[in-house]
Amino acid sequence: MANILELLSSLGVLETETPLSVANSKEDNKANTAIFSLASHAGPTSDLVGLVPGTEIQQPNRAGDPVPKYQPPLFWKALAFAFADSSYLSNATSLADEGQALFLANTDQAGVPAGKPYPDEVTNYQTFAKGDAIQIINHLTYSLEGDSYFEYLALYIRSVVNDSDDPNLTQARVALIKAKLEKDLAYKNARNQYGLTYLKAYQSAMKNELACENKYTTLQGDNMVDVSSKLDTIKNADDRLAEKVGNNMPCIVVSEDYIRDPTYQASGKIVVNTGDVYYRPLYDLPNFDATCNNWQALNSDAGKVERVGTLPILMVEAVSRSWSDLGHEGLDSAMLAPFSDAQKDLLKNLQMSLTFLGKPAAVSLDRGIWDVPNVRNKFKSVASTLPSVVRRPFCKTTKMLFAWGIEISITFPMSVADLSSKNISLGFLKIPPLDAVKDNPNQMRFVAGRSTYPLLLAVLAKTV
Repeated sequence: MANILELLSSLGVLETETPLSVANSKEDNKANTAIFSLASHAGPTSDLVGLVPGTEIQQPNRAGDPVPKYQPPLFWKALAFAFADSSYLSNATSLADEGQALFLANTDQAGVPAGKPYPDEVTNYQTFAKGDAIQIINHLTYSLEGDSYFEYLALYIRSVVNDSDDPNLTQARVALIKAKLEKDLAYKNARNQYGLTYLKAYQSAMKNELACENKYTTLQGDNMVDVSSKLDTIKNADDRLAEKVGNNMPCIVVSEDYIRDPTYQASGKIVVNTGDVYYRPLYDLPNFDATCNNWQALNSDAGKVERVGTLPILMVEAVSRSWSDLGHEGLDSAMLAPFSDAQKDLLKNLQMSLTFLGKPAAVSLDRGIWDVPNVRNKFKSVASTLPSVVRRPFCKTTKMLFAWGIEISITFPMSVADLSSKNISLGFLKIPPLDAVKDNPNQMRFVAGRSTYPLLLAVLAKTV
């Protein structure tokens, strides 16, 4: 019997999600209107998810790997606690006790573009891309390059076994997983060739997957009816060509470059070519269109800034706080980078805070009916061939913290010039690049956002 991992390795998987047809760029005669084409915005692999576990994605720092030798820089730990203490994402005292973890995005991480002028297909894809990427416990930084939660769940459900798992059922399971990967490979070929021949091959692969699923569920018997039902739901969510209400959603692939493109202003209108639309598993941020429209309206005047709240970033206090409160208890055993006496004195006497530019929004991420909450408890027995990356704990995003912009302010006990004369470098703080404040020589600031899209600041994720 061929090992499932060998099958996964031999078949290859979808590396980017590009629809089956790509239209040329067009110009519309109407002012402030852009016809969106994938030709210039399809984007890099780093902005895409959907990879199948166990193949080409054996990246370092995976769950179950050794905890990093050093803790993340102190600034980022203090910033994470600033968000945690604000209760925007959770009221829990210890996220580890709740089976959750907080992950920090880079300070200029584009969030999900929504509201005017973004079409639903653009918002849907970016919600999928940023919500589907798995996060890894004991690695604080939110990553877009994590494996696909949907693919992990799909493989887990296909690997559930019962007490009488006979050789025929095992063989049918291997055939089903192989058929799924062959379908993804057919789509990959169709994406590359954009030809009717390959589209037919993809449709044929879909039929083969359905036949394999029917055989597999028939062999499972009545005591596995819940698994059979969920397999059918997951198959519908994975349909790229047709809408399955409650399971998938229309998407169009867009890159981070597209989101950041200043050409697309809030007063404009973007029209997508329908031939570029395809479908991905349903992910939703409830009422987020209205939230973004409100941000755009309140912050359209560059001269007026809606400043909301001030979160203290407590560097010294963060030293002694437990990483388990952030959900990363393994980092308590990692080393903190040493500080010199001069650096310790500076840390004790500086003041740091974060101000939101525009009211922040903590939005729960809703998945379609394809999702299975507490899947490991509901289906405890799985085949020994389930890849280890799926067998051990990982984190799925459940809530996202957005803001239209942020300002990080640092006030030093002396002027920045005096710090320089004393040979005290600020590099040890590992903070984003700072700008001087004209009217206060003791203060520096970092400002990000306030464009045509929100920033993603942090996410709350649940351990699976």
